[in-house]
Amino acid sequence: MSIDWWRTIQAWMDTDIVDDPNGPKLIIVTTQRATPGSAASALRPGPDRNPAEALRLLCEAARNSTSKETANSRQAFLELTPSRMKVFVGRMHVLDGSPAISDLDHAVRAELSILLPMGQEDQFMHQLWGWWYGRVIELLCGQVKGINGLQVKHEIDEIKAQYSDQALPKSAPVEVESSIISDYLDHVFVHQMRWVEWSPKLIELAIIDYYRAYVQAARWIEDRVIGYDEIGRYERRLQEEWEREREYMLLELAPDANDDARRRAGAKLLKTLMSQTQLRIRTRYDEAFFPRGKCHELADLGHIGWHPEFQNHLESLLLKESV
Repeated sequence: MSIDWWRTIQAWMDTDIVDDPNGPKLIIVTTQRATPGSAASALRPGPDRNPAEALRLLCEAARNSTSKETANSRQAFLELTPSRMKVFVGRMHVLDGSPAISDLDHAVRAELSILLPMGQEDQFMHQLWGWWYGRVIELLCGQVKGINGLQVKHEIDEIKAQYSDQALPKSAPVEVESSIISDYLDHVFVHQMRWVEWSPKLIELAIIDYYRAYVQAARWIEDRVIGYDEIGRYERRLQEEWEREREYMLLELAPDANDDARRRAGAKLLKTLMSQTQLRIRTRYDEAFFPRGKCHELADLGHIGWHPEFQNHLESLLLKESV
């Protein structure tokens, strides 16, 4: 007789696939316990499941209820042919006594206990829930028709692989608003790009890489999946690579090259370093924004630069700022 029952049945009937024997299970999840002897109890999974009894009880309720709120749904149900009714109810399942939403994380952790990386359980679950919420939104918006078990298993395997010795967990992409970009327009690494006439759009993309790399490293450190020493070693590798490419640039640059030629050489060096995203902090972490962002961070500190005379430009910039 429940209003919620008939609302749910109506929603299922609205899909026009009620008589598809190969259609998905139609599942009601509730924290309440089904009353013994009710249609809901007859649709629980297990050896006592009895769809025929549930069908009899639902038909009885549909005929005997006097609720105006469920009248249309009950009538539509009764107008189904006996064969369609049988298939329809046979696909219904009731998962009663389910955990409250506040207990779900604990329940899922228990199921995944052997897969969770020791000491990093919270980060793992944060990534898994983030993926799941994204899929739920797609479902609610009608962008996908369902989520199958293989997709869930694949995502769990993908996340688990990020916690190997040669991988790092990937965070959801950080949205960088225009106000954040504006805050960085006077940073040293931005000046460095202007000295080699990097375009405004490329400068904006560089700020995004810089910001995302900074946030990502901060999250790793906060979650204790990486230490400052490993990040420091990676920065030294990037700096060594820059030194090598800079020497190539200077070797090709004529001693009497004019300012325009020097800017072009610096722009070429910057492009080369931005393209060498294969230099990874760990072998299985392949996010391209991270090495690019870390290069800009090193440029912001003045450890590396793009213009052949970037040190002189830095000195002039510091003098100007101190005045």
